[in-house]
Amino acid sequence: MHKCLHLDEIVNHIVAFLSAGDRDDRVALASLARTCRALQDPALDALWHCQEDLFNILRCLPRDAWTYGEDVKLVTDDWIRFDFYARRIKRFGTMIRKPKKSPDLCLKPSVFVALSLRRTPAPFFPSLRHLHWGPVLGDNGHLEYVQFFSSPNLTHLKLAYGFQSWDNSLLSLICSLPKTCPHLQHLELIDESQHMAFALLSIVDELPMLH
Repeated sequence: MHKCLHLDEIVNHIVAFLSAGDRDDRVALASLARTCRALQDPALDALWHCQEDLFNILRCLPRDAWTYGEDVKLVTDDWIRFDFYARRIKRFGTMIRKPKKSPDLCLKPSVFVALSLRRTPAPFFPSLRHLHWGPVLGDNGHLEYVQFFSSPNLTHLKLAYGFQSWDNSLLSLICSLPKTCPHLQHLELIDESQHMAFALLSIVDELPMLH
């Protein structure tokens, strides 16, 4: 690309014409990232900005690390590629089931356990702003693992569950929000339990940006 076009505003306009939600546009963004150095970072940012599940990011680890049933010890170098893309994720909505796009994969709950054991206390996605977490297996949605996605940069958190799903894991999560997500602006709990209302009342004053 000509150096006259190496302006952030122009680069952003070029990338803005493409949508990561459209398959053809995703292919175009991936091509831009591979072939144009000036557009690489903006194109990758657009591609990874929103992720519905963990399947794409897990593919950044060695294959035997994310194949269910394998017991592989990851070393520091194995996380370099993972971190390169994980820091670009700003919106994440989790699904713990087999996706239509990857019929050969099935993400089991044990994957969260493995990731938590292999990672440092740092959040999986340090730039995450929006997190949507809900049940997909008819249980509590593995609330104990939400903490690995919480970060000081998180501004929007949505937790969707039925009455039978709330437990001590959620109460602990709610009470920890002022410390783990001090910049939280929007908190949505889809719930029928009064226990959560009392928990929220106890932390509202500790989240000054909440509205």
